[in-house]
Amino acid sequence: VILGAYFACLIYIGFFKVRKQTQSQDEFILSGRRLSLGGFIATLVTTWYGAILGVGENMFRQGIQTWFIFA
Repeated sequence: VILGAYFACLIYIGFFKVRKQTQSQDEFILSGRRLSLGGFIATLVTTWYGAILGVGENMFRQGIQTWFIFA
């Protein structure tokens, strides 16, 4: 029941609240050009960290040639 209420709140916020705040797709993708330095650094670090883990996992599963494909 709690999980269902949580998802209902997420859907409400996603469909009704956010649609009123963004006017275009470019504004949504660029965050209205209001991203703080901390948010920008956090985004870069998490993207970099995810790429390192993803390549490492693929290399473990498929072999060393995967490193050459993704490098």
